[in-house]
Amino acid sequence: MRYFLRLKYDGTAYHGWQKLTTKPTIQETLEITLSRILRRPIRCHGCGRTDAGVHALNYYAHLELEESEADNLLYQANRMVPSSILLLELISVPSKAHAQRDALERTYQYHIHREKDPFCNPHSLWHSTFRFNESLLPELAASITGTHDFSALCKTPDRQRQTTCTVFQSEWSEIKSTHFMYEIKGNHFIRGMIRLLVGNMLEVLSGNLTSKDFYDAVLYQKKLTYFKMAPAKGLHLIQVKYPYTM
Repeated sequence: MRYFLRLKYDGTAYHGWQKLTTKPTIQETLEITLSRILRRPIRCHGCGRTDAGVHALNYYAHLELEESEADNLLYQANRMVPSSILLLELISVPSKAHAQRDALERTYQYHIHREKDPFCNPHSLWHSTFRFNESLLPELAASITGTHDFSALCKTPDRQRQTTCTVFQSEWSEIKSTHFMYEIKGNHFIRGMIRLLVGNMLEVLSGNLTSKDFYDAVLYQKKLTYFKMAPAKGLHLIQVKYPYTM
């Protein structure tokens, strides 16, 4: 039977989701753990790649299990995986359900804090000079909504099957005076896109980049002089939406 595994993880110690030959990843950690428990090779197909250091509150992967194998599997696996990973739920899905291809939309949040805090630092960008600009940031964020070719805001546009994405939501908010959040929801995202969007919005805010240059990159695929990528630790995958009930 096919199942979706829903999990959350702190990505600080991992080089993203996808298995690599020499560096620790979430996929490898899960597959090794589940294979040991079930005493046979297990392959998990994730809902997408995440960069090294990026976190997830709701990540989905599909895998094949016998119904009897699913019983008690979460309990056993959570006792074995590192504390940075938590398996939340096993969901029975249609036999051809695909965690990556079937996703309708994904929601990410990027967090910034202004005061040094050892509990926030691994999961949020410490930006002591950040000043929330209510007239500038919402306008920059709004320009991202809609369907655009984001090739100018991708680390490796030549390696992407397509660089056009539809963004349904793009908003900045002030959680409190020292905590700020950018939230973006879209049908899919290309490599480095969200971190480049955040990084370059912050550059506009600081005066190192003009609003026109930012709009030209988003709307007209005009390459920026240099890439300003926000650090991975502030980025969190929040939710993935599917056409079937989850």
